[in-house]
Amino acid sequence: MSITITHTYADGTLLDGTSREQGRRGEPVRAVLDRHGWRWGRTIGCWYQRNSRDRPADPGRIEATARELRSLGLEVTVEVDNTPRDMAAAEADRAERMEDRAAALQAKASRRANAAAAREAAASRVLDGIPMGQPLLVDHYSYRADRNRRERAFSNLDKALKLSREADHHAERAATAARHMDHRYNPVTVANRIVDLEAKLRRRSLNEEYRAKYENELAYWRGVREQQIAAGEVVEYGPHNVAVDGWVKGWAGSGWFRVVRVNKTTVTLATTRSAIDETKWLTNTLPYHRITGYRAPEEVEAR
Repeated sequence: MSITITHTYADGTLLDGTSREQGRRGEPVRAVLDRHGWRWGRTIGCWYQRNSRDRPADPGRIEATARELRSLGLEVTVEVDNTPRDMAAAEADRAERMEDRAAALQAKASRRANAAAAREAAASRVLDGIPMGQPLLVDHYSYRADRNRRERAFSNLDKALKLSREADHHAERAATAARHMDHRYNPVTVANRIVDLEAKLRRRSLNEEYRAKYENELAYWRGVREQQIAAGEVVEYGPHNVAVDGWVKGWAGSGWFRVVRVNKTTVTLATTRSAIDETKWLTNTLPYHRITGYRAPEEVEAR
């Protein structure tokens, strides 16, 4: 039997060719896979590495897995392609996965909610038939049956509460997944990502595979940023359009803060009045790309 380990940006790192017996816990092959972080993908029908899509392969993990499987007498083929794919296609795939995830989590939340309602209804059918304040009649012939009914009813209430909490939890996760792409394309998030990618590309120790990945991503996100500026979704702030004594938003919450210095990549803001001298202010810096609103000095004076 031949085992194949493949890696592409579109599919990530996959391992195929194991038998059902080899994948059982306690088997030598399964021990190797567990040791190197492989997981079984029920929907794809093979083993995979988490978070391996759209990034270079992990050669150390792949080589260690292949070496240990070969030591068990298995034939292992490794095929690695670290060519970055088109970012638009990658983002479309991500959006589709998030939609599927949101739908699956919402379906799970609905199942839990329905199960909770059924448990609560079963408890109510019993408890609603017991007169308020009616104790257990210890000496009555119906004592044992009455006690068992009440215990089952209270057990159903406990399970209904647990299921209801699980339903709320999964519904929150579904809402988070549904908002994922909106947050990913938030103008401030996009700008932060560009700054982060530019910083990564300045690293001297960066290998060629990751350099290609970051350059590919940077070109895409710069294009997204340009489109957002052209559409008026965001303003490109900088020393050319921010002045001392103007006011900006973006440092904390929805508050406005006075600009006391204009720098090359940041503005210095008066943010907190000094507790020692009320005429002085403590300052903080804010990168231009995180500014979400600006009022010029003349506008502030007119107000």
